[in-house]
Amino acid sequence: MLATQAERGKKFWDNWYQAASSENVEWICDIDDVMKSIPVNCLEKFNHVLEIGCGESSLIERMYDEYEAHGTDFVELDVSQVAINDLTNRCALK
Repeated sequence: MLATQAERGKKFWDNWYQAASSENVEWICDIDDVMKSIPVNCLEKFNHVLEIGCGESSLIERMYDEYEAHGTDFVELDVSQVAINDLTNRCALK
């Protein structure tokens, strides 16, 4: 049962991201609000960042740009391979 539910979710999100516009969607809150809550020296102390359920969010891109975190390892996870592929392609252009 659980595997069936997970697979149904993956198919739903793959289809959703394929049909979505190229505009980033932030589901929970505005990226500016999140950025204000991250301590400035956060990436100096921690050089690994994990975002679970990233979709096509621009959070990691903003962190990379604003904190010049070029030595930080960013890992983004999502059930949708379509979202991951789009995000990977977008980040590769930087």
